[in-house]
Amino acid sequence: MCIRDRAITKCKEKFKQLLELLIKIASLQTSFLTLDEVIKITSRRVNALEHVVIPRIQGYINFIKKVLDEQAREDFFRLKKLTDKKKKAKEREVRRKEKAKAEGKPETKEEEKDEMGGEIAEEADSALNSYTQEKGDEDLIFSQ
Repeated sequence: MCIRDRAITKCKEKFKQLLELLIKIASLQTSFLTLDEVIKITSRRVNALEHVVIPRIQGYINFIKKVLDEQAREDFFRLKKLTDKKKKAKEREVRRKEKAKAEGKPETKEEEKDEMGGEIAEEADSALNSYTQEKGDEDLIFSQ
């Protein structure tokens, strides 16, 4: 009977060891399943970012760049028109002064500024000055 008791005891110890290993394996399997679910969720999020969110944001960025470029072109065109009007007004003033000198008339401020030329020249000066101050440097195209 002693041999049977030892065999039963040995069997009992082996069964305990196997049961402990089985519990560890079951907990590892549960961890792996949880990890698999988390990886699936993360991969879905990554796919959503790559295929939906990032392209949408890039579209927004491209749209904003286009709008800003268009505004810059409009500002450039507007300043160019103002400087052209300013140059024309200065040319008219020079011609008037020359004409007044040739005729021997005294020059007054009312004669120097007409309704359009003087006001436009002042507007062009102020717009150009404010634009160059915002940019922080003088624009070579619109030198005064």
